[in-house]
Amino acid sequence: MPDAHHEGDAGGPPRFPRRPPALGLALPGLLLALVLTGCSVEMVRPGSASSAPQAGGEESAGANQADQSADPDVTESEDPLQYARRSYYADKITATLDCANGEVVVDKSDQTVRITRDCAKVIIRAEYTDLLAEHVDSLLVEEAGEFSYVLLRSADTVVVAAEGTDVWWDEGNPTVDVAGFGSVANPNPVKE
Repeated sequence: MPDAHHEGDAGGPPRFPRRPPALGLALPGLLLALVLTGCSVEMVRPGSASSAPQAGGEESAGANQADQSADPDVTESEDPLQYARRSYYADKITATLDCANGEVVVDKSDQTVRITRDCAKVIIRAEYTDLLAEHVDSLLVEEAGEFSYVLLRSADTVVVAAEGTDVWWDEGNPTVDVAGFGSVANPNPVKE
């Protein structure tokens, strides 16, 4: 039976039994399989928060962040177009604006904003923004406005620099520039 250190060895390093070569090759593969199995990542939108318009040179939608826990028994609809439906957002509105000065800037995260009048310029600078608007001359979703849903009655120009953002319009044929990874801008298939 091999020992870790043989008597009679004069000062050399201890000898350890060698493991079989097949085990040396199988062990890294087994570890890799264990690490890669059963792992998944799911993006979940945080709960909605309350808001109030802010005073200033431009109309702005802001919010006080509120901690809300989701009911584990409630499940989302399986409708793949639910976020393209205005009715989906009916009870989720956190700010209603009228675009009185011609420009709206959404700069607070996790908002559902409704703009009741036509607007010359709308800028989204906050993530997880849902926006419902009438006609917008120019919509800009900046990089910080990622993971947003935007529903427009119509638009002249749509620019999306943010990732994971969906923009839909009911009427017209706007000029569209989408640069954000995973973002889309298309005519709305479920006009409401």
